[in-house]
Amino acid sequence: MRGSCFLLALAVAGCHPDEKAFFGKTYACDPSAARCGTSMTGQTLTCFGGKQLGGGRDFCVEECSQGQPEEASAICVDGRAKLRTCRPSEGTADDPDGCGPDLACYRTDLISDTGVCLAMPVCSVDADCKDPVLSTCASSVLKAAVPGAPFQTSNLQCVVGGCKARQTSCPAGETCLPTVVPATSPVPDICVPSCDSRMNCPPNYVCWKRVSGPASPNVCLPTLAGVRCTASIDCMVGECLDTGEGFSLCSVPCESDHDCARYSDSSHKMYCVPTQDARRHCVPISTFAGSLCLMDVHCPAGQKCFFTSPYSTKPTQLGECRLPCGPEDRCPTRGGLTHTCFVRDDSKSCYPAILGLTCRRNEDCSSGNTCETLPLEERLRPEPPGTDPGTVRVCARPCTGDVDCVDPWMNQEGYCEGGWCRIGAGQGGRCSRDQQCGRGHCDRPGNEPWGTCDYPPL
Repeated sequence: MRGSCFLLALAVAGCHPDEKAFFGKTYACDPSAARCGTSMTGQTLTCFGGKQLGGGRDFCVEECSQGQPEEASAICVDGRAKLRTCRPSEGTADDPDGCGPDLACYRTDLISDTGVCLAMPVCSVDADCKDPVLSTCASSVLKAAVPGAPFQTSNLQCVVGGCKARQTSCPAGETCLPTVVPATSPVPDICVPSCDSRMNCPPNYVCWKRVSGPASPNVCLPTLAGVRCTASIDCMVGECLDTGEGFSLCSVPCESDHDCARYSDSSHKMYCVPTQDARRHCVPISTFAGSLCLMDVHCPAGQKCFFTSPYSTKPTQLGECRLPCGPEDRCPTRGGLTHTCFVRDDSKSCYPAILGLTCRRNEDCSSGNTCETLPLEERLRPEPPGTDPGTVRVCARPCTGDVDCVDPWMNQEGYCEGGWCRIGAGQGGRCSRDQQCGRGHCDRPGNEPWGTCDYPPL
């Protein structure tokens, strides 16, 4: 930048640039090109990839310096870009976003009044999104995904909503999220940024491939509570908590499961459990089901790639990294969550002890469930009718109707059959009524006695 102004001064007689005004401006850049130059104080500048967020621009910021203490007024992102911090609520009439004329305060925490200054438009409601393509404010997506959560949803980004339902193309550098995730992982129907070449993502997102292994899609996941993370700037809810199990996740402190229900959605049901720092945090079951894999080498040491799911009797297309069951089919508690030996045919893996999982003893099951010997569910029984279905030992609890099988998060965790709550089916599973499909519905063309479960995006 200094060189550019010097050349301009030679070309234009009488050029007396206002150095403070010159360096106070926001300059666009190309992340693949040369560096941005230096700041007024001589600090090296780097190009921050703000274009990853809908409607944003790449712009020059100071580069993080190794060994320097953290600043209250800035935060280091992706290990190299120093972004100014801001408070979404502290704008003025002259500066509504609190970041100056060229930048806006983008919220990075849905609980506290925290954000960073970026070269992008922000929104609080859909009407703030003027781009006909990026026409949905992320606030609307959040309210639909986690109804009733105590979130502050101002100063977020505009996104493409309904990309799968409407078969809408995503902008360059973005991907329609529900088209690249397994059907067992409900996600919002939106376009999300793709990870950059270093597997980095903008604030409020994390690169799925980076935190969940090489078999995972190269897309940026929105980081609500329960999602894996690498640093707290990834998390739009809570802090990045080290689970002690080889990965970290976005979590909030708690005193009871009720505290966690406020932040849970149907894909991340969280329990309040003690963590390795002796405090209690909200920890989700789904994150401990295992990172995605295609073969054992994709998994951490001691784990293997299992192509089984409690929600399907058929092998899954993508596997999940899990611990094999130990002697006497025992499994260790992980992340404060009870695990049981999930048996499917000749495959045995350790899985969070949810309703309907196989077990050998009561202590294998999570609180509220016991290990019972029960007939195979009617929807899974072999043909022809009347064939002996056999029995299974599974984690279950008594019921008199489907309403007794609603979980603490008010989701249909299972359904009632023969006086016991049984686990529901996943996408495409056999069903005779909606309650057998969790948050989905049972599609029975022509009112046939049996249909299949269909799960729409969040």
